[in-house]
Amino acid sequence: MQPANASRRALRVWDRLTQWYGQRIAEQYGPTPPADWAAAVDQAADADVQRALTECRAKHVSFPPTLPEFEALLRGRPKHVGRRVTIQERLWDHALATLPLSPEQLNRPGTFIYAGEPWSGGQNFEVRGLRIDAAGGRPAYRIMAEDLVTEAA
Repeated sequence: MQPANASRRALRVWDRLTQWYGQRIAEQYGPTPPADWAAAVDQAADADVQRALTECRAKHVSFPPTLPEFEALLRGRPKHVGRRVTIQERLWDHALATLPLSPEQLNRPGTFIYAGEPWSGGQNFEVRGLRIDAAGGRPAYRIMAEDLVTEAA
C-alpha cells in the first residue's frame, strides 16, 4: 500500500528506517511514509538526507525519531563548523558515515589506537586509529588515521 504522494526516494528512506526500527516505525507511523515525512525527505538535498540518516542512526538507536526530530536532522549543519576537529572526531565521523554499525556498536565506545606511550604523562603519543569491537552480528572494524588522509587526497 503505497501512498500517492510518496516518491521513490521517500520510500527508500522509509525502507531504511524500517530496517533499523522494524515494527516500531510501522506502529508509530504506518507501513509507508506519511505525506509530511515524504515531503520533508523530498525537499531536502541528497547530502542532507545522507547526513540525517547517519545522525539518526547515531542519536536514535532504539526508537525512531519523531517527524520534528527527523526534520531537525535534515536541517542540521555539520557539527564541526568553526572549530578544529580532533582526529578522534574525524575517525568516529568516518565510522558513522561509512560503516554498517549495529546499535550495540553505536552504544559502546571504540578503542583508540595510539602510537607512543599515552601512560607516560601525555608526552610523545598520538591517536593513530580507532578499533570498534564486533557486536550485534556486525564484525569488528579498524580505521586508521592514514586512511583518512588518503581519502582526502
